[in-house]
Amino acid sequence: MKKQSQMKIGESMVIIIIFLFLVVFGLVFYVKYKIISIEGSAKENAELIAIQTVQKIQFLPELQCSVEGTVDYNCIDILKLASLSELGDDQNGIYDSMFPETKISVQQIYPPGAHWDVYGDESPFRDEHYFAIPFALFNTTANQYYFGYVEIKVFT
Repeated sequence: MKKQSQMKIGESMVIIIIFLFLVVFGLVFYVKYKIISIEGSAKENAELIAIQTVQKIQFLPELQCSVEGTVDYNCIDILKLASLSELGDDQNGIYDSMFPETKISVQQIYPPGAHWDVYGDESPFRDEHYFAIPFALFNTTANQYYFGYVEIKVFT
């Protein structure tokens, strides 16, 4: 009788250990799944911030191309851009609420040319999501269009 009860206790212990092992194994997979989904939503959120930033840049009067009162969308005026980038961080404080956690710069591709840092600073301690959106650059003094892109880095 004593041996039979010891066998039942041993079987119960093995079942409990197997059950705990399965529970721990399931929790590990659940946590991994949640981490992956949170990282995916952080990237999606960064993409949404980048899209909102591009839309805001398109309608900034400080950068818009306008010829005789008509606004040309997807175009950035180089002279306005140069003067905005020369303001520096002291004057750019008004954009803190408009462009949170972002760095905005413009690169001229064709003809190869200038690079302007419009807003923000690098942040080496946070994750960065990089987006580049093509824009036309208009030189009002030469009355010529160039090709470039707006570089947006969103920090999460």
